[in-house]
Amino acid sequence: MELRHLRYFVMVAEELHFGRAAEKLHISQPPLSMQIRSLEEELGVTLLHRTQRHVSLTQAGHAFLQEARQILARLEQAVLMTRRAGRSEIGELAVGFISVSGLQRAAGCTARIPPAIPAGEPDPAANHHRRQIRDLLGGRIDVGFVLPPIDEPALQSVCIVREPLVAALPDRHPLARRPGKLALANLKTHLSSCSPGRWRRDCTTTW
Repeated sequence: MELRHLRYFVMVAEELHFGRAAEKLHISQPPLSMQIRSLEEELGVTLLHRTQRHVSLTQAGHAFLQEARQILARLEQAVLMTRRAGRSEIGELAVGFISVSGLQRAAGCTARIPPAIPAGEPDPAANHHRRQIRDLLGGRIDVGFVLPPIDEPALQSVCIVREPLVAALPDRHPLARRPGKLALANLKTHLSSCSPGRWRRDCTTTW
């Protein structure tokens, strides 16, 4: 059985007329009738009742028509997907990110990816800059949302957002009483005096 047998049969079954079916298939009627006969002989069943004025489907013909349509539809889908793959229009994109803000940025960017290229769900454990660099170099992820600097000549980077760095300090902290912006040098001097426990409790920084 060949695919053309399925196409020929579906056309005749839809038209219920060999002449119109042959015209749409761009073949003559006798060869079309021979192909349908050959298909019936191979299946061992009668698919069509024929008279000089009327063509109708048998019960076996109705069943075979449904299956033939599904096969042809799957074939068309396979051809379409293969062509799209050849044009790099489908695939899978592995995305890495850092922190909650990185997740939000990643969601905004991955939303623009065509549906045919699914982006993996962000993994909250993937929050280390160096780990993402290793994963990018190792081919385990395709895109990473990281913080600069990136000192790997094998990687290309582009800035997608700029955000201010904010220091969260207790009200009683000396630097909290200063107006305006804080210099990193001031933070370095004051935070270096924090004990590990106090650092975790009072001397925290956030984006």
